[in-house]
Amino acid sequence: MKNKSPIEESPQYSELNARFSRFLLDFRKEKLAQQLAGDDKNRDEITRGDFQSFKARMTEGLELTDYDLDRIHRRVLSLLLRPEEGSVLQDE
Repeated sequence: MKNKSPIEESPQYSELNARFSRFLLDFRKEKLAQQLAGDDKNRDEITRGDFQSFKARMTEGLELTDYDLDRIHRRVLSLLLRPEEGSVLQDE
């Protein structure tokens, strides 16, 4: 396993990485549940009226791939390394 850079050890990296991962996983779960439920007249019977519960049951075990995690990692690094006024990680 490779050593982590100081940026990868930062709280900002951990927070952004977790937020992007949660967002992508929830987005995929939402889309999958919508596709499984469909939009026909029997949708309420399929979801038993509670879409969030249906989504949780139908997407249990869904995880991000290594490819997804690598893309999130690269995106977070690019955001943190972007030179901007007031950036937390700039040298003072």
